[in-house]
Amino acid sequence: PYLDGGEGLVALLECLGDDRSRWAIYALRKALASLAPKDVVDKLRAAPRQKVTVAKEVVRLLGPFGGDAAYDELLALSREELHRDVRVALLRALWSFLHRDETWALLEEAAADDDWVIAAKAGEVPTSQLGDEAEGRVCELLTRLLRRSEPQLRREVFDRLSLLPLRDGERRIARQLLEHLGVYDVQEAVYALNALLRRLLNTEVDELVARLESLAPRRRHLARFVDILVAQTSPYAPAQLRRTCRLLGEALARDGRTHPLALRLLAQVVETDELATLLEAAAERRLLHYDGMLVATSVASGCLEPGVLEAALRDSPDAQLRRVALAALEADAGRHGWTAARRALLERYRDDPEHAVAGRASFVLPPQKDNARRRR
Repeated sequence: PYLDGGEGLVALLECLGDDRSRWAIYALRKALASLAPKDVVDKLRAAPRQKVTVAKEVVRLLGPFGGDAAYDELLALSREELHRDVRVALLRALWSFLHRDETWALLEEAAADDDWVIAAKAGEVPTSQLGDEAEGRVCELLTRLLRRSEPQLRREVFDRLSLLPLRDGERRIARQLLEHLGVYDVQEAVYALNALLRRLLNTEVDELVARLESLAPRRRHLARFVDILVAQTSPYAPAQLRRTCRLLGEALARDGRTHPLALRLLAQVVETDELATLLEAAAERRLLHYDGMLVATSVASGCLEPGVLEAALRDSPDAQLRRVALAALEADAGRHGWTAARRALLERYRDDPEHAVAGRASFVLPPQKDNARRRR
């Protein structure tokens, strides 16, 4: 039978002192739900806390069930030497009192703790119902954590920032992430960029592009940054992402050594006719070398209107551009089928005087027209 009136509470508290504690502590939550906050505090204050498992659950229960009556008890506990697990439970219990200044002082103290696990837990404050002042405090807390030396801690903060709906009114976090792009570890710089792009404002694009330009000599960083921007940007992406791609692409296009990266970026945001113009300019500058052609054929295959691009480049006197046009024809046929008109264009490419074009075209093999008849 079930006891709905709290009759089992005395027995549960007694169980906390022996081997039954691991089960009793979890049953205690339901029993406390029907008590007044002051009674909850009185009961939990008397509970044995010799075992860490019990102590941390007792502390965790004080927050949601003890109300304001539990706050003095939690403040008293914060002044004691506590096991790491109990201290983490104390930080979670304080989430019920984010309207108190003393709570934020304790969280800031935890964020500076020598134990990075404790510091990380200080940054897990729930943010769904915070006012402007409290949200600003969370931003300051997370910024401090990003400045710490432990990479594991920073990784946890980055993971949290990527999804956290913080307005960051004073842009504390954004500034810290921008600075963090230059850290030695490439993967950590990528985490920072990911988090920054999710909260980037249009007014911050110029500053971000300038920062990325300054890091361009660090080729590992630059290559990964471009990968991230290409993956997150499309013609339908937010305006700040599209503008970042365009400005960074235009900056990188000025240097022939980074032109393939620039073409990848610009292809994400330009119209098809502008993409054709970019490819023609690259051919004129003799930038469609091996790496350039790999990127050019790739962007031709992935553009929104490959048929339009093919038509713009098919009559070019430059064989490399005709080869790009062939890649666009393949993509167009892959999406819309090998019509008679596309088959005729393929024959034209097969007759091209340049082997670079005709050779590839000879291995583009549309479905045979009589396949269906043969299957019958």
